[in-house]
Amino acid sequence: MNQEENEKELENLLENLEGESQLKEEREEIAEKLDDHTTQETESPLEEPKEQIEKTGRPFKQWIAGIAVASLCTGLGIGIGFSCIAPFNSAYYKKLMNKQISGKEQTYTLEGQSTLVPYTNSVLPPESDSSIVNIAKSIGPSVVSVYNNKKVSSELNIFYSTEEGIVTGLGSGIIFSEDDEYYYIMTNSHVVEGADSLAVNFVGDIKTEAKLVGKDSVNDIAVVKVQKAKLPEETKASIHIAPLGDSDRIEVGQLAIAIGTPATEALNNTVTTGIISAVERNITISGHTMKVIQTDAAINPGNSGGALVGPSGEVIGMNVAKTVNTEGIGFSIPINKVKEVVADLMENGSVLRPGLGITGIEVSSSSASLYDLPIGIYIESVMKGGSADLAGIEAKDVLIQFEGEMITSMTQLKALIAEKRVGDLVEVKVIRNNTQKTFKLELKEMPES
Repeated sequence: MNQEENEKELENLLENLEGESQLKEEREEIAEKLDDHTTQETESPLEEPKEQIEKTGRPFKQWIAGIAVASLCTGLGIGIGFSCIAPFNSAYYKKLMNKQISGKEQTYTLEGQSTLVPYTNSVLPPESDSSIVNIAKSIGPSVVSVYNNKKVSSELNIFYSTEEGIVTGLGSGIIFSEDDEYYYIMTNSHVVEGADSLAVNFVGDIKTEAKLVGKDSVNDIAVVKVQKAKLPEETKASIHIAPLGDSDRIEVGQLAIAIGTPATEALNNTVTTGIISAVERNITISGHTMKVIQTDAAINPGNSGGALVGPSGEVIGMNVAKTVNTEGIGFSIPINKVKEVVADLMENGSVLRPGLGITGIEVSSSSASLYDLPIGIYIESVMKGGSADLAGIEAKDVLIQFEGEMITSMTQLKALIAEKRVGDLVEVKVIRNNTQKTFKLELKEMPES
């Protein structure tokens, strides 16, 4: 090969190299454009729902659903009302997106394109599955269905006679104790309210009669018992006494497992999972305010009286209620409160409830200005021999403070007293004739109102 041919071949080689370099730059430019285009397209579905939330008050749940659709659309390239990127199925596009782009530290991958995560109900890592299974197996036999049978009568138009029938209500319960003769089951007071007879259905579909030990409508807690002699040996062998934990130690975000009988007896021993959403929530049921645990584990009608179980496999609450028309907000009575009430019910059949022995009227800020009174509770009357009377509190005093907490309503005062026990010593402050007075008093038993 002569010199001229060598120079020509070298020239061709350089041209090829320049062409490949240019092609490389063009491919990188295409990748960047695709990247920019993808980012714009995947972000755009977010903007529209965001504006709708601000303008129309669109529920957060619907917004989350919109994000889920946008994520799935972006990840799968399926067009459901959103603009999705067609090249997701292109092998060349994948190759481009998986390479390192010059001048940038970030490595772009197909999976990394979407910053959105499809919404699901699962809040638990896969490795927690085994613990949930073990807890369900362990606590499941401790949770039973509770039947409330009521006799009802209806008038027949033809002969003006009456016909009797039975209406059955359904709830759940937790086996918490036993002796030689009985199993003892805790449930909600509203589950057994007004019953002419009670029955309990154990795991294995064994139903038997139950008797009421006692109930407390203020805290919505009741205890029933079942005679062991009425149960088959195999049923007794399968029954577990539920371990009761310490609800003062629970933390927001930890695992919560609800076990009960939602809606129908066919769904007995249903297990649902979630987390502890909040602690010490105040809710009012039938005029009574109580502190409860909030969870997003599904709690439905029939779950009342069932168990809320923590990650250690111990019962941390008794399920009591859920918000109407809203999913993911359920409530449980802390097990420490349940244990206190159950101890009274087992011993006395009722709760020894403390009280001040007063009747009063709330003094609001407007009333305080109008009548020149302090904000608090204007005491109308004092029960003779009650806690307030024995301490020296009088009618026309205005109660302004209980155990260091400023009082603004009767509901608040009742809730604070409900946390105490008969015999507890408390400090109360009142205003009498424009003078503040402090009283130490012992809480006496009050009849349930």
